[in-house]
Amino acid sequence: PPRIPAGTVVEEQVRLLDVAPTVLALAGRPLPPEFGAGALAAAYAGRDVSPLLTQGAPARLPAVPAFAGLQPFDFAAVRTETHKLMTGFFDAPAERLFDLRIDAGERHDVATAERPTADLLRSTLAEWRRGAADAAHATQATVMSPEHEAALRALGYIE
Repeated sequence: PPRIPAGTVVEEQVRLLDVAPTVLALAGRPLPPEFGAGALAAAYAGRDVSPLLTQGAPARLPAVPAFAGLQPFDFAAVRTETHKLMTGFFDAPAERLFDLRIDAGERHDVATAERPTADLLRSTLAEWRRGAADAAHATQATVMSPEHEAALRALGYIE
């Protein structure tokens, strides 16, 4: 889009789930109703970060954590702008905390030295996991229309 200056770099933490709302905003399109439906989903919904792209460095959005989970394994992580807490490793300590301001390569576990930060992020991660599980249980299956199924089959997405 011409409104984004060439070479624009966003220094703030953004998340993959912010991409769709941002692209829709830049295209001048509204969010579909299913984006962030309900209070629980809204807490984990993507956000429009186009001000960071169009207004440059002075624009600032509220910091929000990014989450990751890998099932059926018990791996999960939460990342803020300053720290990352990871849990559920196969062959490592059950929990690791990294201070990303001084250890971007995530080589030095500071969970013991920064116990209050580890506790806060552990709690944040647990809340996210509960919310994600509740949202998964509340989600109703959607029946695909025959036209949509035919289009996906023609594109090779389904057999």
